[in-house]
Amino acid sequence: LGTIYNFRRNPVMAIEYLKKARNADSGEADTHFRLAKAFHNADMIANALLEYNRTIEIKPSYTKALNEIGWIYYNTGKKEAAIKQWEKTLKINSNDRDAVLNLAKVYNDLVWDAFTSGERKDALKYWQKTLNINPGNKAAKYYMKKYDSD
Repeated sequence: LGTIYNFRRNPVMAIEYLKKARNADSGEADTHFRLAKAFHNADMIANALLEYNRTIEIKPSYTKALNEIGWIYYNTGKKEAAIKQWEKTLKINSNDRDAVLNLAKVYNDLVWDAFTSGERKDALKYWQKTLNINPGNKAAKYYMKKYDSD
């Protein structure tokens, strides 16, 4: 029921039922992850982080939880911590599309931060990092070609 309420965007009811499920079987990683998502959807970030971490304690290879922790860090301005989380995901699964796109997003933010503050070398470094994880990134290719030759 908690999962259904989460799907229907009713985090309060989702939390209620998922807490019951967690209490009935606290060793199930999926239940902790679903509860974390419900907390996250309700903007209860500290609780969400706690449950994501419990998910990883139970199952260290749970990449969806690692990715969500990355977003919590990213959305609170901790870009380097977010990068580390998404890199952990890629160490577990080098083809994790979410982690690749998440890293490309944060690198792109860092590119523009560097570029607008006149740090062109740093911008090029982040575009290269984007291409290292996402070789088909058209924007990074375009800007690398445009600014690397200057």
